[in-house]
Amino acid sequence: RKHIAGKIKGKPSKRIDNKQLLKSLQRQMADKESRDAVQREAELSEEKRFLDHINMEMDLQAKYQRADALIKQRDLLAAWERDGHLKNLKKLSAIGPDALRTYARQSLLEKPEPSKQPSSAPMKPGASGGMTGMSAMAVGFDPRAKSRS
Repeated sequence: RKHIAGKIKGKPSKRIDNKQLLKSLQRQMADKESRDAVQREAELSEEKRFLDHINMEMDLQAKYQRADALIKQRDLLAAWERDGHLKNLKKLSAIGPDALRTYARQSLLEKPEPSKQPSSAPMKPGASGGMTGMSAMAVGFDPRAKSRS
């Protein structure tokens, strides 16, 4: 198959030397290898950043759950103390108003120090020191209680 100009189709007019071809291919392979290494390093860096972010999110979630558990524990303790006060007041109401006043003064105005109580001993109403004054005598649920703390 001859072209009109007399040259064979598909054959380059300028032939490349085998050494030049080898150098060119080796340079292309080295360039591709370095690009792949940079890309692999970037991917590893992105994965590490993502895993660090996930770990941070998990730590934050654990802290939120712990805070919620502590709030529930505080609220249950306050309810337990309030219940104890109500039972004591119910018992003392049969005795008379003077007994009620004495109990209110002793339980609400005199707070025992928590450090002097042994941790294995059962807690008495008012022992946590969380509620003071007449608020310890409150009955019922206050939805604003969480927002105040």
